[in-house]
Amino acid sequence: MKWEDRLKGYLGLAARAGRVQSGEEASVKAAQTGKARRLFLEDGAGENTRDRMQRLSEHYGIELTVISGLGEAIGKPGRKAAALTDEGLNRAIQQLINEYRGGVNEE
Repeated sequence: MKWEDRLKGYLGLAARAGRVQSGEEASVKAAQTGKARRLFLEDGAGENTRDRMQRLSEHYGIELTVISGLGEAIGKPGRKAAALTDEGLNRAIQQLINEYRGGVNEE
């Protein structure tokens, strides 16, 4: 199984558990309130969304992961941004990224 499929599986699990805030505005609010553990961005997101999420990531010190198929993974097709709010799943995702990308979060 590809690492991206495993990542999407984790995201789907988190979404079903209510641990994902989806959409750009919800992601911003999750970061501002300290609930976001990791931000996700659809690789086909527009320049403005991409820039906003990158600034949010840098300002609040939250990892930003760019993937394809984000909306489908969380059961909300068309969503371009999401925030994971579960620390345990964030650790599992980081371990997955480290394992398959040599410890670097490539975007």
